Amino acid sequence: MNPLNYGKLTKRFLMSLETGQYLVSNVHEPVGGGGYEPSFREVVAPPEQRPEQWLRIKAAYAYGRNCDVLASEDDYAAYSGRL
Repeated sequence: MNPLNYGKLTKRFLMSLETGQYLVSNVHEPVGGGGYEPSFREVVAPPEQRPEQWLRIKAAYAYGRNCDVLASEDDYAAYSGRL
């Protein structure tokens, strides 16, 4: 399973994605047990909800950084299991 798309996470990039795709930042934060999780990962919201989604991306410090776009959360689980 490979990402459908990847690139720098900008507002323009977010607005270009299809609703329902799964967006995952390449910025990580530590979690219990010594592992790491992406600081932002969500289903791409409908266009009218993306301004709020953009605020969550900024709060996660994921803006301007690389990200991956997958078809679904299940695809992300398969993809991240290979990393």
